[in-house]
Amino acid sequence: MIVKKDCRFFVGSKPCVFHKQHGALCERCTYYEPITARILVIKLDSMGDVLRTTSLLPALKKTYPGSVITWITRRESADLLSGNPFIDEILEFETSALPQLLARSFDHIVSLDATKDSAALCRIARGTIKRGFGIDDTGALYPLNQGSAEWFFLGLNDQRKRQNRKSYQEILLDICELPKNLIYPPQLVLDEEEIGAGRVFIAQRGLNPDKPIIGVNTGSGSRWRMKSLPFDALKRLAEQLSTAYQLILLGGKQEQEKNDHLSRLTGVPNSGGAHNLREFAGIINQCSLIITGDTLALHMALALQKKIIAFFGPTSPFEIEMFSLGEKLFPAIDCLSCYRPTCEKNPTCADLIRVEDMVNRAKMLLAPL
Repeated sequence: MIVKKDCRFFVGSKPCVFHKQHGALCERCTYYEPITARILVIKLDSMGDVLRTTSLLPALKKTYPGSVITWITRRESADLLSGNPFIDEILEFETSALPQLLARSFDHIVSLDATKDSAALCRIARGTIKRGFGIDDTGALYPLNQGSAEWFFLGLNDQRKRQNRKSYQEILLDICELPKNLIYPPQLVLDEEEIGAGRVFIAQRGLNPDKPIIGVNTGSGSRWRMKSLPFDALKRLAEQLSTAYQLILLGGKQEQEKNDHLSRLTGVPNSGGAHNLREFAGIINQCSLIITGDTLALHMALALQKKIIAFFGPTSPFEIEMFSLGEKLFPAIDCLSCYRPTCEKNPTCADLIRVEDMVNRAKMLLAPL
């Protein structure tokens, strides 16, 4: 019996999909696709960063046709990668990653977090070419190649990071030493069931999914509180936009109480906070325009090609490539992109984002062509 283990469809523990569907056998299979390169992507930290890093995938597949891509991430982010046609295998850091790394080897390994867990996995993994970030015998991190050095040193110096004008996509291409013209948006694929569930959810909140809907994301995550607008600004934004448009408040569990309060004051429906990542993406997919800070919702909106108004303060607006989908708003202040979790200044960068500017941009973006 001939078994072609180098075929991208070979599973090993069970028959391949084409044997199940058509009774195909390896010796005469017309679906055989030999693997030309095995690529390991290590990206564990921050769900928003994991999703925006998927913009790298089309570039990898274009540069290495016939490759298979294995991605290691934390369990909390695995659903963001599910169903992605560019990813052949997802390994969870908490369970299967370590034994798989000890048993296997790869042609290319890219370690994209300058953190000890990611760098340690990279060091353990056997690979012909390694790029990104490694760890030495003392536990110190270091860049594995010249293309990674710039991002490594930006991470050590807030002033240098504040001066950076490269997008995250450009930085990823530098790290992986890929052609500079292969810039793509994040990749997130919803199936028909998830799209339908989002539509039903919107209708259950009293909104018409066939008419424009603005999603106002009030979240900021636990690390960067200044990514969110002040409560009063959110209230005025909802009040002014809801006179002409359908609105829905977006956020996670941390924003549930705030959004409930906003909903009571403005009458704008709250999406709640009990949804999982895929359900949240399904809700965003039903919106025509997303207003958000630099959070997971922004990267979902970019992946789903929604119109966007993104506002920035403690993190860099220049790292975000908008792909002609909308507008970036940020105050003209010296301390922009300070990368500090709190602020003692009055007014803060978030206070300086003008509600009127967001309302005017929303009207322009939703105006009939």
